[in-house]
Amino acid sequence: MQTTTKMRKVGREIVGLEAGLQYLDERTWEVALQEVPYMLGVSRCFAMRRTCKAWARSTQMLPKHDAVRHYGLSPLALLNVLGSPGFTLDSLMVAEDDVYSVLTDHHDRARPEFMLMLNPNNASQHDRDLVAKTITEMRPKCALPPNSFSNSAVDVIFQFRGEREKMVVLQTQPIHLAVIHKAHRLVRMLLAAAAQSGVLAEILGNVQTGLLPSPSLMFLAVVFADKQVVDSLKAVGAKFSSLDQTAVERLRCAGMWPELQVRMGELGLAVEAQHWDTELAALAGNCLNNLVPTGRAGGLG
Repeated sequence: MQTTTKMRKVGREIVGLEAGLQYLDERTWEVALQEVPYMLGVSRCFAMRRTCKAWARSTQMLPKHDAVRHYGLSPLALLNVLGSPGFTLDSLMVAEDDVYSVLTDHHDRARPEFMLMLNPNNASQHDRDLVAKTITEMRPKCALPPNSFSNSAVDVIFQFRGEREKMVVLQTQPIHLAVIHKAHRLVRMLLAAAAQSGVLAEILGNVQTGLLPSPSLMFLAVVFADKQVVDSLKAVGAKFSSLDQTAVERLRCAGMWPELQVRMGELGLAVEAQHWDTELAALAGNCLNNLVPTGRAGGLG
């Protein structure tokens, strides 16, 4: 478990309660326990409302979180609390509370707009400098090892190409950021909110939105996340897309297919990996347009 200042504070509080308050009356205990939700965060305490009356009252009285006060009704609120426009996130625990607060403190009619809001920088994904910046930010989060040229899978997949139709771009919505951050609890929270708001199909990419094509959430989970994220996506019907095969072909041409195949097996996606292996065998030797030069892809970053 991630060690944070918040968790250490809770630990000290619990030790103090057991050491110094064990002989106090029930009312004093109740008042002390009501402080715990403030330290743990509302998103982790909401489920406890059914099992603890004291904490139930406390969670009901929790004030609006800083995220809501700071971002208000801005459609960019979820993107901002998840580290957009870059891919930086200092604390998953704080982000969980922020996302929970944004999703629960707004009217249901506004939630789909928050869920589907794109990173404003996406409009310039064909710009070389922006592509380089995006690759640099995502590179440390990649779960696949680099190839013999020291290229990251991120470089290979998202490298800049002069022909727009050959670009693989990343259209980042809040759910994409959660997947890239390997934040399985946030992924489940956002998927549940999307289902309740009636936009789950759009989130999963099952509905064409007219935007530039982007790798599927499942493929991003393979490249960046872990089995918990993959399982959460599979549970709601997430699938790979046709664009994913283009990205896989580029990885094969860069000599990275064996590592990807092993990783997919570890994530419970061996059947899908076998299907791609068959498809790639038919394309063997057709790597001229997908070769990545020595060093960072296309000189980016």
